[in-house]
Amino acid sequence: MSSFTENSSLIQLFFEKTSDAVFIMDYEQRIINQNKAAQKLLHDALTDWKQISSFCYVCKGCTSSMEEHTCRDCRIKKREDGSSFQIYIELKNGLEIPYSASFSVIDEKSERCVLILRNLTEQQEIAKQLQKSTLTKYVLNAHENERKKLITGTA
Repeated sequence: MSSFTENSSLIQLFFEKTSDAVFIMDYEQRIINQNKAAQKLLHDALTDWKQISSFCYVCKGCTSSMEEHTCRDCRIKKREDGSSFQIYIELKNGLEIPYSASFSVIDEKSERCVLILRNLTEQQEIAKQLQKSTLTKYVLNAHENERKKLITGTA
C-alpha cells in the first residue's frame, strides 16, 4: 500500500471514528459533509439538519473577552485559520452545550473549510468541582487559623 493511500485511509478512518464533530463547510457556512459525531450533534440540536442554510442556525455564539455569547467577530465568518475558540450549541431540550471549536480553511480554490467541535461539558464540570473543593479547603484552613489565634490569644 502506498504512503498516500495509507494516509488517505487513516484520514478517512479518523473522520469516521473520532468523537469530535467534524463539519466540512463552504465559505457561507453551509454544511457540505459531516461525520457521525456531527450528525448526532445536529440531530440533538435540530429535527432535520438539511433544513439549515448555515451553521449559524445552530450556533448560539462564541465566547469573547467581553461576552459569553456573541456573534460579533465570529471566527468562522472571518475564516480565522487554526484558531481555537469556544462556541455554544442549543439542543432541542433547551440545554446550551459549550464546545471547543477549531476552524481551518482546507481549500481556498473550492472555498472549503473544516470546523471541529469537542464537547466541553465534562471538563467544565470538573473545573467547577475543583474550584469548589479548593475554595472549601481555603475557607476551612482560614477558620482553623482563626480558631488557633483565638485559643492562643485567650490562654
